[in-house]
Amino acid sequence: MGKYQPKSWIQRGKNRNFIVAAVTLLIMSLAVAEGLASDSDSQEMEKPDDHIETTLSCTSCHLDPQNDDFEFVHQKATMDICFQCHDDSIATGKPEEHLVTEANCGSCHNEPGEGWDSYTMDHSVVSTDCLSCHDGTTAPGKHEEHIQAPESCADCHTTKAFKPARIDHSSITAQCASCHNGEKAPGKPSSHIPSPSSCDSCHTTRGWTMVNVDHSALNQNCQSCHNGTTAPGKPTDHIIANGNCESCHSTNRWASAKVDHSLINASCISCHNGTTAPGKPASHIAAPNSCESCHSTKRWSAAQMDHSMISDSCSTCHNGTTAPGKPSNHIAAQNSCESCHSTKRWSPAQMDHSQISGSCSTCHNGSTAPGKPANHIAAPNSCESCHSTKRWTPARMDHSLISGSCSTCHNGTTAPGKPANHIAAPNSCESCHNTKRWSRL
Repeated sequence: MGKYQPKSWIQRGKNRNFIVAAVTLLIMSLAVAEGLASDSDSQEMEKPDDHIETTLSCTSCHLDPQNDDFEFVHQKATMDICFQCHDDSIATGKPEEHLVTEANCGSCHNEPGEGWDSYTMDHSVVSTDCLSCHDGTTAPGKHEEHIQAPESCADCHTTKAFKPARIDHSSITAQCASCHNGEKAPGKPSSHIPSPSSCDSCHTTRGWTMVNVDHSALNQNCQSCHNGTTAPGKPTDHIIANGNCESCHSTNRWASAKVDHSLINASCISCHNGTTAPGKPASHIAAPNSCESCHSTKRWSAAQMDHSMISDSCSTCHNGTTAPGKPSNHIAAQNSCESCHSTKRWSPAQMDHSQISGSCSTCHNGSTAPGKPANHIAAPNSCESCHSTKRWTPARMDHSLISGSCSTCHNGTTAPGKPANHIAAPNSCESCHNTKRWSRL
């Protein structure tokens, strides 16, 4: 026999079974209902013949197609399907003045329903040049203060950022200073050498540095740049001179300078040494290296000779070829000019009679040199018989040459006469005396 169970417990079991069955039935009913609804939504409604081709569900564009409300709602459309309606047939298409592009509307225009005129340009999808829009009407054009340049914006600007522009200077038709004025673009720096504003005289648009300087445009002296810092300065082996480069050099050619010798503060030979500049030629007269003693910087020839610098004899130069020699009417003498003449004055000469190879009267003839005076005692022209070249007076008389009587000279004036204590006798001295010895008759 089974175990005894009270009646209340039996009733409770029946009630529990009923509740479980009821819940199970409810769940099954809801599942069937949901499945039926899902099947209904998944079924495509029949689209009209003129409907655009699309695989989207009706609810992607229409307001409430389940309740026959087919109002088109742009907010539900995606921007990549605009052309499916906006083809000038179903809906207004792209206007004639629209810029040329094959991109979909969503590339530039904002989300549907926010306004057609509200857009953010994607310039990468534009297939025409900038000016087709940026003409001052469709979109802002080149402003009035824009630098002078052709209309091709893309030469300098990009669609990612309008500025800063990457300037294509080859497109610029104005001069550099119209932009490089310190406001539109960097101008000439304060450390720039003094010059006009014509940048393109020296600089190019390909490279700003390594300029090809047009020196004719500079209005400052050379040393303001050629100081060893801004530009190469005077080299260490330059001749000693002042810093005024343009005195000798020109801007056309640096070499083959036209030397302004007045600016040189060194001796001539510091340059004229045969290496830096031509030196003393081999045919030069023997002399020290002090060129400036005779030559000047104005003229090299027709030198003003400083004979004190000459280390050779006169005839080395005064030979009739290098310099004038002894003239044909010169007295007979050796070539040793310096025996009589000096380098200070050529005439009158201080005669060294020992150098004379002719007789005295050859010169002392009253023309070349003073001759025998009118009051000379009667005698031949052989001066040297009595006179010497060392002293003219007193003469050492050679009485054998005298052609007059003794008293002609021995008259107490020209020569001593008969003394007061002489015995009384005529003046005929030679009657008693002879020219060899005066006393001891």
